[in-house]
Amino acid sequence: MSTQNQPAVVGKRRDWAAYVNVAAKGTLFQPYQRADPMSMHPKALANLEYTTADVDYWDDYWRNGDWSLRPSYETHATLRDADYAALESRLAEVKKWFADSSKIPGFDGGSIVFCFSGHGREGDGALCLNNGTYFDAEDFIRTCMEIRRASPGLGPLKVSLIVDSCYSGAFLLRVLEGILHEHPDDLSPDYLYAASMPDEVAWELPVLGHGLATYCQSVRPKDIGSMAATAGGRHEPAWAIAQGPDGCSYVTAGAQNPIKYDAYELDGAMQRVLVWAHQDSETLRSRDEWEHDLLKARDELYERLAFLRARRSMQGRLTEQDVIEGERSRRRI
Repeated sequence: MSTQNQPAVVGKRRDWAAYVNVAAKGTLFQPYQRADPMSMHPKALANLEYTTADVDYWDDYWRNGDWSLRPSYETHATLRDADYAALESRLAEVKKWFADSSKIPGFDGGSIVFCFSGHGREGDGALCLNNGTYFDAEDFIRTCMEIRRASPGLGPLKVSLIVDSCYSGAFLLRVLEGILHEHPDDLSPDYLYAASMPDEVAWELPVLGHGLATYCQSVRPKDIGSMAATAGGRHEPAWAIAQGPDGCSYVTAGAQNPIKYDAYELDGAMQRVLVWAHQDSETLRSRDEWEHDLLKARDELYERLAFLRARRSMQGRLTEQDVIEGERSRRRI
């Protein structure tokens, strides 16, 4: 087991930041009509219109959001239905931007924020792109290291990741493992978010115009303690209980459970998982240990939320294809 120190720069501001947003349709996508606009479908059937809405929401947030610690220098790139070659080309432009920025006195290592909405490959969560191509966690780690080597700064490259796709937990855990276990001196994890556990599909709802995980991330309560909220790029009314990763678990009755890493903490299915052996420890736990604890938390939550499934009869809103896809990912809907 690796024994690296906890990175000291997590959460610290970077003056240089690159934002890369990628939207893709599902690998099984075809035009279709739904009699019930409330019907959910897995992101293997993702509609490009909705995945584009997801990344457009984040692009607007990066550019216009009311959030602290904004960088002084920014570059933004959004790709819609791109294949691997197009994404690699755009990432090469981002790498050049970092290399040019590193020549400026005081360059601090910068940060990259990568956002994807679409379908993920079963097993490793690789991002499904156009023309049958994929971008996997190894590609992402390699890209981050190439940026780091081309633009050394006062600190490591800070990495953020938001992935709204099936099996995306596998992608996140491999990225976290690669950063903390293999490249702790060069890369630093800031905020990592995956829409689902490594063995779960992610869902999309036409009535919301978004992937469910992105929609829940967009929920903003009107006031502290309020049950009323707004959500999505259109700021439509919503219930505050749907906010964030826990909200996604609630509204699916435990069927889709996002994973989040933020400021040394790994959370999923409403439980915290130890990244290090114990508090203040310098010994990292393995990726297998992280995943074991996350899936255990998910299974326990699924049982606790059985009463929601019994009252709501979620099956009535799924098509036969949805059920097949759900069974393939061992979700017990």
